[in-house]
Order: sequence, then C-alpha cells, then structure tokens
Amino acid sequence: MVYECIPSYTGNVTTLCEMQADCKAPLQMFGCEEMVDCVPPKIAHKDHCKFDVSGCQNVSEGSTCNINCAWPYAGASAMASCPDSNSDPFQKLFYYEPQCTFTCPDIEAIHVPAGGYTRKDVNSSWECAHGHVGSPYFTCIVTGECTPHKELVGCLKLQPCLVRPVDSCRVDVSKCQGLPWSYTSTSCDVKCKAPYWSEQNAITGSCPALNTDPRRYLEWSAEPICNCAWPSLSNIPKGHYRKGNLWHCNDSYAPSTGNGIGNVSATCIQHADCSTTWSISGCTKTLPCLAPQKMLAAMPDQCPMVAPGETCLARCLPTTCVAGGPLEFKCPWYNINPEMIMDTIGQCRVRCEVCTLGLLWDVDSRRGFLSGNLPFGGAHAEGGVLTGGIEGFKVYFADSCFEKIGEAIAYVPSNTSTPRACCLDDQYIATLRGVEIPKEAVRLLVAVVSVTAGELPLGMTTNFTDRSWNFTKKSIKQTVRQSSARRMHGDSSIRWSLLALAILLSSARGNL
Repeated sequence: MVYECIPSYTGNVTTLCEMQADCKAPLQMFGCEEMVDCVPPKIAHKDHCKFDVSGCQNVSEGSTCNINCAWPYAGASAMASCPDSNSDPFQKLFYYEPQCTFTCPDIEAIHVPAGGYTRKDVNSSWECAHGHVGSPYFTCIVTGECTPHKELVGCLKLQPCLVRPVDSCRVDVSKCQGLPWSYTSTSCDVKCKAPYWSEQNAITGSCPALNTDPRRYLEWSAEPICNCAWPSLSNIPKGHYRKGNLWHCNDSYAPSTGNGIGNVSATCIQHADCSTTWSISGCTKTLPCLAPQKMLAAMPDQCPMVAPGETCLARCLPTTCVAGGPLEFKCPWYNINPEMIMDTIGQCRVRCEVCTLGLLWDVDSRRGFLSGNLPFGGAHAEGGVLTGGIEGFKVYFADSCFEKIGEAIAYVPSNTSTPRACCLDDQYIATLRGVEIPKEAVRLLVAVVSVTAGELPLGMTTNFTDRSWNFTKKSIKQTVRQSSARRMHGDSSIRWSLLALAILLSSARGNL
C-alpha cells in the first residue's frame, strides 16, 4: 500500500512498525511537513517611503506578489515569489527591488525658513537676508512621514570664529572673545599676561570674511609662547647664573655629570593658581685633586693637593740617586670628586739600588717564620758604586708586584769608610731572626736610604722559601748514647750522627 501526504502538507511518507510488549505492532508514519507562507519583505528604514509591500504580507507557497513604488515615487513594480511546497517558516520571498524615482509633485505650499531669506514683494525673487550669504533655490524632499515637502534653501548664516584653547594663566585672549561675524575679515590682538613675557612680535587672531562654519577657529599669526618671569637672584641656587636665555655654571662650579660636559637644568613649574616656581640644578662645587699616595721619587711635601684647573710642579728628591723631573701635576677644572687623584706628567727616575742581592737560607723550622742571613752589595748608581751619600739599607717583605708590605724588618747602616771600585756580594748582611711572614709576601726587597732624600721608593728584590720541618729535640747525652750504639754499623753511621749533633747544637743556640 502507498501512503501520501494530505493536502497542505508536503514530503515523502516513511512507515515504521515496532513490536510492542503486547505483541501488537502499530504502524507509524513520518516525513510530511505542513506548508507555510513566506516571510514578508523587510525594507530598510531609508527606503520605507519608497516601496509599497502591502501586497506581499501573506504569500503562500508557490505564489507571487508585486512590490510597487509608493507615491511620490514612480517606477515599474517588481514581482516577489514564494518557493513551491515551502515548509520553512523563515523562508524569505525571492525578489529584486523596483527602480523607483522621486518626482516632486505640484505643491502650492512652500516652506521658507525664518530669518534667512527676504524679497521685496510676492513678484520678486528671493534673496539672502542680512547676515546670510548664498544663492536661494527651491528643493523638494520627502519627509519622515513620507509626504513631499518643498523648501527654499541656499542661504547660510554668517558665523563668528571660535577662540582656540590657550593656557589661560599665560595668554590673554580677551579681545578675541565675542568677536562678531563680518562680511570682511576680522582680527584681534593676543598678548601675554603679566608677569609672563614673549620674544615674539605682536600676535593676532583672524577670522576670514563670510565665514559660515560655526566650528571654525580663529587663525593665529603665530602660536603664542609666553615665558615665565625670570627668578630673582635670591631664588637662583649658588653656583648657577643666567646669560640671556641660557644658564651656566659659575666659576669654581662644574656640571654635575663629572666630566665637564653637561647643561644646567632650569625648568619653570606652573601651579594650579597660575603662580610659578623655578627648579634649577646641574652645577656642583669643584674640588681640589689629591696627590698620589706614592710621589714617584718626588719630594713628598710638595703639591699635597692642586686646585681645579691649576698645575703644580714638584721637584725630585734632592740626591744623586734620583734623576729627572720636575713632575707636573694637573687637576681638571671640572673635578667634583673629593677623591680624585691629580694627573701626573713626567717622572723622577730612581738611579740607585744595591749592586747585588743574594739569597736567604731559612733556618727557622716553624712554618710562617723566617730566620737567616741575607747578603747584598753596596749601593750603585747606574753601574757606579757609591762611596758617599748613603745612610743605610732597609729590608722589607714584598708582594708579587714588588710592592713593599708593612714596616721594614731589618735595617743595615752604610759603611762608607772604605771607598770601593767594585761590587762585593757580601759587603752587607741583614740578619733576620724569627720574622713572621705576611700572607701575601713572596719576595724580600732591599731599599736604599740616602742621606739627603731619605728612603728611595724602589729597591731590588729576591725570592725566598719558607723552609719548615718537624723533628724531636733530644739531649746531648741521649744523642751520644744512640751514636755509640750504632757505631758497629761503620764509620759512615758515625759521620751522620756527628752531623746531626752539629745541626742540633746550632739550632739550640739560635733559639736561645
């Protein structure tokens, strides 16, 4: 058997038979949907007066309707259609909008805006009234109520120009406020309010002739710039001064950047009540430079410090052991650093040192202590052995950079009674007894002390070795007894025992 949809329904019938619990199988049918009308056309608001869609409100499936031009528009109508067998409740009509043209009908009533138009009599042409410009003409439009409307247009009202926004604390635009419209160009004066001032020539604001733009601003001849009044001398921080519009540092002051390059920062701060204050900074008091910690063989009491921008000359130590000089010390004019060391030009050359320096053999068994003799020769100046002018010699510990460490650990006076023409390796001997070795010490340094200049800053150095060993001290009787017991081992053993005894005796005397 063939099943079909009833009239006003559309689709293909589908049957289904399911066995129920009571063993009966009712027949179920699916696939038929009710046919419905299409959705009426929706016209944009701007065209709601142009189209007539009243005949397309309830268009059934498979049917058509006409969309017409609404009065006062004219044009050919357009057909809209609803698809056959439409069962979609949201289906829209298929159509093209008709081409509708507005034609102004013959309307006796004409609207003339008040105030903008005038004429001599009913037979004369319309003209723009006083305070208006343009060429009057009639226009026909469709109102929001979809009725034609004929109106006289073409005349625009003359407008005054607006005053541009300005800083009301500084700029006076009172002569430009309320400037009326004009058939010709108008202008006004702009100036600075006291105590502000300007370097500009007179500034004017102008409005062009026949202006009809109500949002138009006055045109400035130049952007008004009104400067703060200069601060009084009492309000200028020490070390700063003004020359014209530029700020500088006074003598004995320099830019705070510390390199001699920089500008003074001077800013006028305007407050809410239109009062002003100045923020001025950038200059710092210059300071003298300090002498180097080591005067490089120059006289230490000369040039202890140098003023900014100045130079000082320091003589070398007054002795034949020093040559060269004088040293020239300079301090930059812009120095603001209290710890700045002055620049040095030139040098004092140390000519004297001991002619030879031997090695010290450490005989102290303790780790970190040094004992022994350090032999060295007399002082010489660039190869020539001196016989006078030398007071003595000081021995120091020195680090890996040949710098003295702490105080002298020995002093040996000079013996110049016998002139010598050659260098003797052991002319002098410095004896060290249980001297504690500084942690950073790696060398010994011998410095020359002259009669006229005192100790020279440089000296000759030599390495040393901290030799330490552990042994048990015994009495002499015990040592002799053990030596006799080992005599049977031969003369070789006896010789070694005697050597050990000699070492012990020497060590005992050294520790007394």
